[in-house]
Amino acid sequence: MAYGRRRNLFNGNMGMALSYMFDAERLDAGKYYISVQAIDAGGLGGVWSDECVYEHKQTAPSIAQLPVNITAADTLQLRVNNPRSDTKYSWNVENGTIISQSNNGSTAQAILHAAGNLKVSVAMELGGQTYKSKEKTLSVLPFAEIFDSTDLDFRFQNVFDATVNDKGNGKLSISWSTSGEKTIDMIADGCTFSTIVKVYTPEDFALAIPSKVMNDTPISVKRPKTMFDNDISYFNVMGVTKSQTTNDGFILTLGDAGYNEVVSSFGFNDGSECTFVNKTTVTEETMPDAIITGVLADGNHYRVNWNTSVPQMVDRVEILRETNRYNEFEVVATMPVSQGSWLDTASDNRIQTQRYRIRLLANNNVQTSTISETHKPLHVTIYKSATKGYSLVWNAYEGMDIESYRILRGTSTDNLTQIAEVAGSLQNYTDISAPAGTCFYAIAYVPASTQQFAESCAMRINTSNAYMLSNAVSTAEAIEAVAATSIEIGILEKYDSKTLYGGDCRFHLTATMLPTNASLSGVKWSIVSGDNIAHLSADGVLTHKSLGDGDVVVRAEATDGSGIYGEKTISISQIKARRYLSSDKH
Repeated sequence: MAYGRRRNLFNGNMGMALSYMFDAERLDAGKYYISVQAIDAGGLGGVWSDECVYEHKQTAPSIAQLPVNITAADTLQLRVNNPRSDTKYSWNVENGTIISQSNNGSTAQAILHAAGNLKVSVAMELGGQTYKSKEKTLSVLPFAEIFDSTDLDFRFQNVFDATVNDKGNGKLSISWSTSGEKTIDMIADGCTFSTIVKVYTPEDFALAIPSKVMNDTPISVKRPKTMFDNDISYFNVMGVTKSQTTNDGFILTLGDAGYNEVVSSFGFNDGSECTFVNKTTVTEETMPDAIITGVLADGNHYRVNWNTSVPQMVDRVEILRETNRYNEFEVVATMPVSQGSWLDTASDNRIQTQRYRIRLLANNNVQTSTISETHKPLHVTIYKSATKGYSLVWNAYEGMDIESYRILRGTSTDNLTQIAEVAGSLQNYTDISAPAGTCFYAIAYVPASTQQFAESCAMRINTSNAYMLSNAVSTAEAIEAVAATSIEIGILEKYDSKTLYGGDCRFHLTATMLPTNASLSGVKWSIVSGDNIAHLSADGVLTHKSLGDGDVVVRAEATDGSGIYGEKTISISQIKARRYLSSDKH
């Protein structure tokens, strides 16, 4: 920033939070030079951007809202808006005396000695300069006459709907039949004092709570407009189980079924208060979780399916699709919840997969469920194998546990039959026995939950195949594969700091394949020897499973049909684990 020193203000994250706002009011006057830098996941920074110049001119302080209906001999509370901590403030109160103040003078108290329209200002000392605020006018009522209303003559300008009641002891109450700003003129001893008051109706304090809400389900309500008025000192909500303040309103929860009263209460700077009772009925129903039962290919598009077993008050569902920014979703459709599924005609499963989420909506228009888990369906790509046949590669389904993937093949998309089945941990398969001519392939995925499988298949319009399908590909569109030439096995952990005891220690193996642009980068893990000593998972996690010593030989084999593999020999003992690498290429 300024003075030739660069100071980090803010860290962004993976294409998100690409803007930053800083408090310019607290800056010293002068020129500031601002630039940004990209930092990768490894902590390495790129080149700083070109600098932009911001010239800050110091502004004068401003005074917070002054009270109304204050009288001579009252204590006046003074406050600076957004005060700085590195400066001093001094107050000037016409016909008044400062009796106390904070360390830097940003808040103060003054005693008023006379009635009338008095001037108030504050000055700030910073960098050898003095910055003075605009003067504010404070209308001060006479002290003596306020306690003896018999000598006072009240009248109202341009207002004909007010009622004045003498409550005794020199106190008057004034009420209006209409809302808005009202001007009061008070004449005492030939002097006229004016003040403006704002009159509210009870409805101004009402919260937009529906007449019927779901039990123990958050209600999002906007703040009443009156809450933003300067003469409001506080706002309370009573009669709710939970209350959370947001930027523009509240999130309220009512937990008791039956008739409920939610009381909103406002306090004013002059000490008065107003309340409003919101009446509502809380049902026995509770908003359920939003659940996607599956996203599958339907023709060239993706179909989103959801659970329709919901309470009566839940009548709609919002479908959200990821934008071109990671984890940023937008609403693309709102459908009746009873429909159970929605076809995304804007998607094209031949080109790319999509990520979806849903949210349930109540018929009172203010209660919603939390957003569901993200679901990302399969997208399959086909390659010509480096040796023989065709290789299929797909992404792992996101959003549910997959028990297995079934490989389907046929002469058209209408007569696909199963030719193989692989574990749900795998995402590739090579068909070395493909017949001559054009063949079509698709991947069917079987959820670990049989209920999800049944519900999602039941919602599918095209029921010619009961599987939950990916997109279909054909050998005519197969891409020439770049075959692997070598594989080297590595270990993420520091070897000399690990000891294996009874299977409670794990080692994460990695496979580095050359060339780096190999079409099928996945590998098949296996133990060549020593499977009585350790276990190797499908994703390359080696776990010691016995107390014996010995060598474990692990293998990572390319899935492109090339037959290339790499091996590593790991020697394991009870006291200390030692590893050797045999980076043999075969």
